[in-house]
Amino acid sequence: MENTVHIWDSEEIGSPKIYQNILWRSYTDSLNEKSVSIPRLVEKNSSHLKKLFLAWVFELGEVRVEGKRVVDHLEISPSFSFWWMSLIPQKLNYSASPHITTAIRLLAFDLWARDREINVIRLTSQNKALAECMQRWCLDRKVDFVWEFLPSNNSSTGILHNIYKRLPNLCKALIQFIRRIWCCWPLRKTGLDAWSKSDGKVSFFSYLSNLDETGEWKGEFRSRFWTKLPETLIKNDCKSNWLHIYCADSSHPTAQHARAKLEKFNKMAKGEQIHTALETFLSWQVIFQTLKDWFRILHFARKLEPFVSKVDCNSIHLWPLFKEEWYSSILGASSINTIFDFNLLKKAVEFLPKQKIGAYLYEQQSWELALIHCWKKEQHGVLVGAQHTSLLDWNLRNFHDPRSYKRSNNNDVPMPDILAVNGPAAMKVAKKNGYPKTRLLEVEALRYLYLEDLSKNKKLNRHRKTNELRVLVLSDYLAVNTENQMDLLLGALPFVSRDIEVTLKPHPALNINAADYMEIEINLVTDPVQDLLGSCDVAYTSPVTSAAVDAYCFGVPVITALDSDALNLSPLRECDDVCFVSTSEQLSEALNSIASRDVGTYKRKEFFMLDSELPRWKALLLETDESMLLETQSN
Repeated sequence: MENTVHIWDSEEIGSPKIYQNILWRSYTDSLNEKSVSIPRLVEKNSSHLKKLFLAWVFELGEVRVEGKRVVDHLEISPSFSFWWMSLIPQKLNYSASPHITTAIRLLAFDLWARDREINVIRLTSQNKALAECMQRWCLDRKVDFVWEFLPSNNSSTGILHNIYKRLPNLCKALIQFIRRIWCCWPLRKTGLDAWSKSDGKVSFFSYLSNLDETGEWKGEFRSRFWTKLPETLIKNDCKSNWLHIYCADSSHPTAQHARAKLEKFNKMAKGEQIHTALETFLSWQVIFQTLKDWFRILHFARKLEPFVSKVDCNSIHLWPLFKEEWYSSILGASSINTIFDFNLLKKAVEFLPKQKIGAYLYEQQSWELALIHCWKKEQHGVLVGAQHTSLLDWNLRNFHDPRSYKRSNNNDVPMPDILAVNGPAAMKVAKKNGYPKTRLLEVEALRYLYLEDLSKNKKLNRHRKTNELRVLVLSDYLAVNTENQMDLLLGALPFVSRDIEVTLKPHPALNINAADYMEIEINLVTDPVQDLLGSCDVAYTSPVTSAAVDAYCFGVPVITALDSDALNLSPLRECDDVCFVSTSEQLSEALNSIASRDVGTYKRKEFFMLDSELPRWKALLLETDESMLLETQSN
């Protein structure tokens, strides 16, 4: 009994105290003197664990099969491998690949267990892939393994959804491909003639979303991604080209609406800007080439899988977690869609007259990697990745194993000539994670320029009512995270020394009813965050909301509720003066600490590069020449 370890991958924990309890999904280790929190172990050893996982992903691509590396087998264009656009190398733990969190926690558990004598491991979980990995771990170490299966509590879904889910990956892929062609067909040739004859030498690649149509909008192009930059270029007599990736939006729900919007942009720009869509270049030739490229790699799924599945991560067998993703990457909808994007971008860049410089939104999506290859193949000028929001330390798609950054001109991971980071915080994270320093450049944070106006024009309303603490709650777009956040707050309130005034600003994508929280009076608001920060004493934020950065930069104390089912993806994770809580007790302590301070002493933080004149962006886009390109390529 002394050497039995019980792993609880569940909400409920009820193991006898004589066991060593491993809490898989809890940041608290107060169950008893023998409990261990795996999420806390992950945070404590984050740099080491991240290096192990990134090294494993790199080594998957380097596995040799019949004398060739996996990355070489998946080459779809000279010196460009489909491998980099597939799901495993993308490492989308922020969205599409939550099992990466499980892999990281397995590595953390192994780190804890290595120097301990264990005879039996009991796993309480509904995660079959985790059970397979843990069983292999026990087998390798001659430890008895018991799996206590928990039934799934997933809610039922529609009949059509269930039918689709059971279809083979090939069928899903073709259905999605045909659907996308059908939906996007009206965008064909939109702005094509103007694009191919453009005399602008600066090009942008972005999404047709997050448009600013407020105020006195008359149909001109205004983007919350790029804010003042398009207008600044016009004022400096710089013509520009804009390729938009179509995203259905409330203002343009269909491709027909999107086409009309792009045509309006071009009309209003009067030749200063050329606007087109990625789907402009849709043609039967592109469709057939996509199918040809896709069929060419299909047979590699089963041919390569027996070899890559044998690659362990620091002696930990992770493949059961990633097997489904492997087949989806090559046989499924994501594979044919990424190849489709590649062929559309190839045509777009071929049609474009020779460019001096290009910029795209840096998120490490598959289409960005395709763009980098196609841009360089056509020998255009400098290509800039514009990092437009917070650079999250645990958002693994932003980073690679250091060996990936070395250039061999043989199916290397595609990289922009310059990664333009939006301030000192992002620069610090990029350098810490090994991004080549010679390719980094600090520019103004376009999306956060309003913070400069706030610091100049807004005064903090720090006068409290008697014995009252004003809490601004900034919620998540995920209902489950918001529910956890509010549950912690409700549990903490009876133990806070002051009266509480709660203002709740929901995420735009989530509807919240104040009646759901009858225990407390809540002021539900939809005002912009910047209009609320001046009249609060503390911002209480969800795990991943970017609004936490707004509050932090404004000088408001920030408390963040952690998500027990994910890595700490807070944009403020590295900030020592931000408080992270996982229990009501911790939250009440944090609120009491803030309530006892002199709020007038709070200072605004230097997080972003802010200058509405955009001197760095102007120097980059208007003054960059071929010498800078040669310098970055030599490095």
